[in-house]
Formats: sequence, C-alpha cells, structure tokens
Amino acid sequence: MTAECLAAFTAFGGTYPPYINFSLDGDDVVVTIREAETQIEGVRVCGRTCHPGGAHCNNYCNMHPDKSIPMADSPLDHCFPREGKSAQMRMPVGAFWVLWRKSMNALAGKACIDVADSGA
Repeated sequence: MTAECLAAFTAFGGTYPPYINFSLDGDDVVVTIREAETQIEGVRVCGRTCHPGGAHCNNYCNMHPDKSIPMADSPLDHCFPREGKSAQMRMPVGAFWVLWRKSMNALAGKACIDVADSGA
C-alpha cells in the first residue's frame, strides 16, 4: 500500500534539512523524523566536484591541464555536509490521535485527556 502524506514540516537551509513527516499507511500513521545535518571538516583534493582547471581546482593533483603551474603544498580546507540520522515510528491511527491530543493539551498547559475519553 502507498502511504499518503498527512503533513510534513521541513526546516529551511542546509543541504539535508531536518524534517518531520506524518503519513497514513493503511490503518497506521507513520511518523518519520530526520535530525539536522552534521558538518564534517576535511580537505578537498580532486574528485567528482573538482574538475582540473575548474573553479574549485586547487592544483593539488597532477591532473591540472597547465602543468607549468606548480603543485600546491596542501589541499584546500572544505566542509562536507552529512545527512542527519532519521527514525520512523508506526502506530495505529487511534493510538496516534490519543498521543496527538495529549501532546497538544500538554503544549496548551491543559490536563491530559484519558484514553477512555478519546474515543479510541
């Protein structure tokens, strides 16, 4: 069965922004959460994002088209984004709405509802 998106919230910015997604899959609600990306400090040598002679070329490899340019002493510093960890939770629709209402009541400062009062 194909899940139907009920709601999705994504933060702005970053290559892999954090998000939360609520989907309906049959009689279950699936909640997927991804945390914010992490940045890994490293160096850029040559690779698929660096083309010899291009804007990101630091002449650290021997593939530069103009061999008369001396090779750099060290590669350029670079920060690489890594996708944040994600988790998924599946629960019956009735249980999801009980959890949702309790969460909203708690955020509003109201007493939590009893499961028997939820109609679930």
